Amino acid sequence: MARNTYIDEWRRRKRWKWVPFFERKEMVSPYGIPEVEMVNKENIQELEEILQLLPENYRTIIYLREYAGFSYEDIQEAMDLSEGQVKITLFRARKRMKELSKRWRG
Repeated sequence: MARNTYIDEWRRRKRWKWVPFFERKEMVSPYGIPEVEMVNKENIQELEEILQLLPENYRTIIYLREYAGFSYEDIQEAMDLSEGQVKITLFRARKRMKELSKRWRG
């Protein structure tokens, strides 16, 4: 009887690829590390507040390029601008966003 119990346990461990608890270095939450999640949430909130300070055309062009993943041609069509205007406006919007971010933090 003991032999059969041992064989059953061995088969079950083999089937489930059993790994002893002590071999794990640390417990990992499926929700992430709380500190990292909180910092990410704060950064997103800060970014949203900075975006609200930008003029509408800067906000729109940054959203289309960075978040929606539009190409320059797609932005050109959506905003009815030339390709040069798209690049210049995007450059200025990013620059203004960096300035606001520095003021926000400092």
